[in-house]
Amino acid sequence: MSALPAAGTLWRSSKVVTTGKLRIVLVEDRILFRQGLAALIHAETDLEVAGEACDVDEARRICSRTRPEIIVISERLLWQEHTPSARAILEACCPGTVLVTLRDHSPATDTVPGSMELPTLYADRDRLAFIRALRALASGTRYRHLPASLSPTITRREREILHMLVQGLSNKEIAQRLALRTQTVKNHVSRLLNKLCLVDRTQLAVYALEHHLDAPPPDLQPSASSTGHTSTR
Repeated sequence: MSALPAAGTLWRSSKVVTTGKLRIVLVEDRILFRQGLAALIHAETDLEVAGEACDVDEARRICSRTRPEIIVISERLLWQEHTPSARAILEACCPGTVLVTLRDHSPATDTVPGSMELPTLYADRDRLAFIRALRALASGTRYRHLPASLSPTITRREREILHMLVQGLSNKEIAQRLALRTQTVKNHVSRLLNKLCLVDRTQLAVYALEHHLDAPPPDLQPSASSTGHTSTR
């Protein structure tokens, strides 16, 4: 068994080509847990569950028929059932499909004994982290494995912008309040979308609310968050 890569390890998959929603097959023998994951995916407008399987053989039949872009499989099934051929079986039936393992717990430290030859998602992370990772892997974007104690770094300026996005302000209005160019605000929003693997401003606002980033930074002047006056910074 090889050691896990460090917490900052990056995976990059080949970009998935799809003309519609991103199709995902879930392979998990715990039915209630699998249905919960399916419900999370169904709630996203750009994702859909192409099928659900309780073992590798059922997954092979579903994947051969549906040709999903991503297969998410429980690590227990991948490495314990049909070891070591489960990975070869799934990759052979769906060439080009991104195969992702699902592990119950995030590593608490930078390195943890075990095996992680494939991109790995964690059941103890929050909903948005799971969805962001799926989008990142499908798009060919670098996906960074992080322990549960870490999260993407949000700068003070980005917090200011998230705060105003939650208020429903446009890029132009945010620029006026922060004394910035409108294009500068657009650049900040684009970087946030890329950093968090989200697809639009609405998802940014939801992320801010769910991660308690909707409040202004402590030192943000009241006039910059509640009036139309521009900041003098």
